Amino acid sequence: MVFGRTGCPIRCPLYKKEIDYSKVNCPVTERIYDSEVIALGKDFLMYKENSDKILEAVYKNIEEIEN
Repeated sequence: MVFGRTGCPIRCPLYKKEIDYSKVNCPVTERIYDSEVIALGKDFLMYKENSDKILEAVYKNIEEIEN
């Protein structure tokens, strides 16, 4: 897999070693992904009607939170 011009950070010729991503700790990112992200398949968003339904649901949730 090549990422960008150098391959960094997936494969980084500048580092000259294999990168072990299992040792990476990103607690804020992991918390956000676990509790605040809505992950949908790419095919679901191919249709405007689906995107509109998602936005409608998000707006309703924001209204509930604010009230």
